[in-house]
Amino acid sequence: MEWCRYIRDDKTVCTNAAGAATDHPGFGYCADHEWTEIAEADRAAFKQLLEEGDMTSLDAFLQRKDVHPDLSVGGFPTMLVYAVHAENAEAVYLLLKHGADRRIFRNRLRNEDIVTMVEQGRSDELLASTETGGKENSEFFRASASHREDQRVRTQVLRYALPGSLLLIASYVFGVVEETGVFFLLAGMIWTVVRLVKGLVQKRRFDYRLPVWMTMAGMLLTSAGTGFTGGWDVLFTAALVFFLGYLFLWLISVRRRSPEKRQRGWIVLVSVFLMIVSAGGI
Repeated sequence: MEWCRYIRDDKTVCTNAAGAATDHPGFGYCADHEWTEIAEADRAAFKQLLEEGDMTSLDAFLQRKDVHPDLSVGGFPTMLVYAVHAENAEAVYLLLKHGADRRIFRNRLRNEDIVTMVEQGRSDELLASTETGGKENSEFFRASASHREDQRVRTQVLRYALPGSLLLIASYVFGVVEETGVFFLLAGMIWTVVRLVKGLVQKRRFDYRLPVWMTMAGMLLTSAGTGFTGGWDVLFTAALVFFLGYLFLWLISVRRRSPEKRQRGWIVLVSVFLMIVSAGGI
């Protein structure tokens, strides 16, 4: 069992369980010493050094015997998690070097793996796998990781929106809608397969929304290029495309136990309903 390790005024060391009676049991100070003046001063010093990017001083700070390597900071259970959230790979390296407990992450990675993930911009994956003491904190970290990933996807969507729109307009003007659809379909499928293979080989959790959406767009454009027999045919095709695309995304979210599974599940159910309704009208 890990100890609190707080050094009292009489130079004795607290032997309470680490994180006892706090919302992060197993890590950091016990509740008796969580909010002492010394702990607060250490938190402020750590945050300042991180914000200033002074890694030399941070290295010296972490070498002090009275600084707990798993001190909670800013609502995060440990300084290590705080540094991961700040996407500061050098600070993460120094914390791990000076005894920060990497077991805060459920996926049991090696020190170098954690640093590499932060360097690669995969802090959201680490935050999503953080061990916390209560349901509220667990939901917070999942939400934090989800928010960061959503922001990244939105940025990519905006990046591809203009050239994609221009390509669609050009394909309509030159009468090559079906060919454009085939291009989107093949590109999306190849992108998805590549991410699946890389995810299995590298044990990474990729986001599949963009490649799946590209595949769905390709299916719709290909169908539009070949022509529809009526309104019900359009509705059935659109519902079928959404069913296939979001069924894949739903299975991924169920496998990862991500919060998007409910929303994606509803889209799948609505798509099935629309397919049944439109099939009767064709």
